[in-house]
Amino acid sequence: MKPKILLLATFVVLLFLCQSLEAQSEKNISCNTTEKIYSVADKMLYLEDTTSQFISNPKQVLDLQSNFVSNNGNVLNFANTQSAFWFRFEVERKIDEKIYLEINNPMLDSILLFEKIENELKLLGESGAAFDFQKREVQYTEPNFLLPLLENEKKTFYLYIKSNFPTQTTVTIGTAKKLFEEQHPFDVAIGIYIGIMLVMGFYNLFVLFSIRDRLYLYYVVYVFGICLVYTMFKGYSFEFLWANTANINYYVPPISSLVVFFMLLFARRFLELPKNAPRLDKIIFVLLFLNAVSIIIGVLGIYGLSAILGQLAVILMAVYLLATTIYLLVKGYKPARFFLIAWFAYLVGLIIFILQLNAAIPHNWFTNNAILAGSALEVMLLSLALADRINVYKKQKDKAQKEILKKTLENENLIKEQNKVLETKVQEATEDLKVTNEELLSTNEELNSINEELIATVETVKKQHKVIEDANRNITDSLRYAQTIQDAILPFEERMSLHLHEYFTFYRPKDIVSGDFYWLTDLKGKIFLAVADCTGHGVPGAFMSMIGSAALDALVDRNELEEPDKILEELHITIQKALKQQNTTNDDGMDIGLCIMEYLDDGKCKIRFSGAKRPLYYFQKSTQQIHEIRGTRQSIGGYSKKARIDFEVNELILEKGDSFYLCSDGYADQNDLTDRKFGSHYLKKMLQEIAILPMKEQGRIVKENFDEHKGNQPQRDDVAIIGVRIV
Repeated sequence: MKPKILLLATFVVLLFLCQSLEAQSEKNISCNTTEKIYSVADKMLYLEDTTSQFISNPKQVLDLQSNFVSNNGNVLNFANTQSAFWFRFEVERKIDEKIYLEINNPMLDSILLFEKIENELKLLGESGAAFDFQKREVQYTEPNFLLPLLENEKKTFYLYIKSNFPTQTTVTIGTAKKLFEEQHPFDVAIGIYIGIMLVMGFYNLFVLFSIRDRLYLYYVVYVFGICLVYTMFKGYSFEFLWANTANINYYVPPISSLVVFFMLLFARRFLELPKNAPRLDKIIFVLLFLNAVSIIIGVLGIYGLSAILGQLAVILMAVYLLATTIYLLVKGYKPARFFLIAWFAYLVGLIIFILQLNAAIPHNWFTNNAILAGSALEVMLLSLALADRINVYKKQKDKAQKEILKKTLENENLIKEQNKVLETKVQEATEDLKVTNEELLSTNEELNSINEELIATVETVKKQHKVIEDANRNITDSLRYAQTIQDAILPFEERMSLHLHEYFTFYRPKDIVSGDFYWLTDLKGKIFLAVADCTGHGVPGAFMSMIGSAALDALVDRNELEEPDKILEELHITIQKALKQQNTTNDDGMDIGLCIMEYLDDGKCKIRFSGAKRPLYYFQKSTQQIHEIRGTRQSIGGYSKKARIDFEVNELILEKGDSFYLCSDGYADQNDLTDRKFGSHYLKKMLQEIAILPMKEQGRIVKENFDEHKGNQPQRDDVAIIGVRIV
C-alpha cells in the first residue's frame, strides 16, 4: 500500500503546484513599466478558422467581429487540432522603450501578426517553425514581433496561428531586455540539460567502443536522440543547427518515435525480457509496431496524426516499462532497481508535459519543463543502471569462476585416482599383449598368402575392364557417327533462315542420337514445317526419325500433297507399311505437329495446322496473349483395333510480329530434383512471357530455363522446340 500512497501524494502535490503557479500569472495588457512582462492571452478574443480560408483574404476577418469569443486563462491552449486561429487584442504603450510581442512556443508552424489600419489588416511580420530562422526580423529563440507603437499610443492587432502540432502557447509583451532576462534562466537550465545529456552520451559511447555491446549502442542513440528532440521542442535546434532549413522542424514526431523505438530495444536487451519475462516481451513488439507506424506516417507528411500516435506510444511505453520493471524486481532481478526509479521519474515528467500539452492541466513554466528534469534524471539513473548491471554480471562471473575452480580441483583428484587404476590395467594389458603378439605373427603369415591371391585377381579384373572400355569406346564412336548421319537429315541453317527468316530451335537428344526431329520443305510458294516425337529414344528413336523424315519428303516433295490432314494420314499408312504393323505386334510410331505457312498479298500469313497428339502455340502481338490449338488425339503408326478418326485441320491468320511454336513433349516432361515435371502449363506460361522478345533471345531463355529446371537430374527424353516469327 505504501508505494501507491506515495505515488498518489506525489501527483496531488504536483497538481497543486501547477495550479499555484498558474494563479500567479499577470493579466494586465497595458504596458506602463519596463520592469514587468505582460500576459496577453487572457485579454484576447479568438476566432477559429476550421478550413484556414481567411488567410488568403485577411480582410474577411474584420467582417466577423461578432464571432470572436473570449479566451479563458493566460494560455492559448487548443491541444491537437488542424484549425487555424485568429486572435484580436489591444495594446497600449505607456513607456518610452520599444515593446515586443513574444509567442512562447517555437514549434508552432505559422505565426503572422497584423495591424488593423481603418478597414484593412496590414501584415507586420511572419514567424514560426515553417519559416527559416535567418529570415526572422527578431533573431530570437522564441518567435518575437516588434509592436509598432509610439509612447501613449493604443492599437488593435490580429495574430494568426496555424500548426500541425498542438496549438498551445503563452503570449507575452515586454521590452527586449525584460524578455531576455525572463528567458535567461531557462537558457541556463537547457544548457545544463544538454551538458548532462552529452556527458552521458559520450561516456557511454566510449564504453560502447570498448566492449562492443549493442546495449550501449541503443542507449547512446536514445540519449542523443532525446536531447535532439527536446532541443527541437524548445527551438534551440532550429536556431543553431538548421536555421535555413525550416522543413526539418516538421519531423519532430517521427524523430521522437524513432527515439522511443531505440529505447524499447534498449529496455528489452537490458531487462533480458525474452528470458526473464517472455509473455511481457511479446507486448514490446506491439509498441515497436506502433512507433514504426508513427515514423512512417510522419515521413509521409501526416504530421498531426504522427504526433498523436507518438504521444500515445510514449505514454504506453512509460507505463509498460514501469510495470515490467516492478514485475522483474519482485521476481528478484536486481538490475531492474535503477531502471524502475529512472522510469518513475521520467513517467511523472512525461505525464505532466502531455497533460498540459492537451489542455488537461494548466500551462506554466513548471508543467512546460517538467519533462526535461524527468528526462535528465532518467538518463543519469539509466547510466547508473548500466553500471549496476555490469557489477551484477561481475559478481555472477566471480561466482561462476569459483565453482569452476572447485570442479577443477575435484576433477584433478578424480584424475589421480583414475591414473592409478589405469596403471594397474596397463600392466595387466601388457602381459596379455605378449601372448597376443605370438598369435598375430601366425595370422600375418596367413594374410600374406591371401594378399598374393588378391593381387592375381586384381590383374584379371584390370584385363576385363580394358576389354569393356574398348567395347564401350567402339559403341560410342558408332553412335557419334550415327549422330552425324541423323544431323544430315535435319534442315540446314541456311535453308531454315531462307524460309523462316526469324526463328529459334532448341534441339537436345537424350542419348547422342534422337527420336525427335524437325522437318522443313517448300512447295508452290508454301512452307511446310513439322516437329515430330518418335517412339523411344537413342538408336531405336533415331531409326524412326529417319523413316519419318524420309516419308514426309516423299509425300510432299514427290507426291505433292498440300493438305496437312492428308499428309498425316498418308504418313500413318506409310509407317504401318514400312514396319509391317498389320501383320506384327510392332506398335512404334510418332506424335507430330505439322503446319503449312502461306504468305498473303497484304503481308499476313495463313497457317493451316494438323497435329497428332501435339499442339500448336501461337502469340498475337495485338492482344499480347498466347493461344493453343490442340492436336487430334491419335498417333502416327502403330496397330489398334479402334476405328481411326480424321485428323483435324485448323486455319488461322497471323500478322507481322505474331509468332507460333511447335514442340515435342520432352521439355514439359523433364523432372527436377524433387521429381516435379516442368509441365505444359508452365511451358505455355514461359512462352507467354518471352514471346515479345527477339527470337534469338527467346531461344537463349528456353535453353537456360530447361537447364535450371533439370539441374543435376538426368535428361528424361529427347527435346525439340521451334519458334517462328511472322515478318
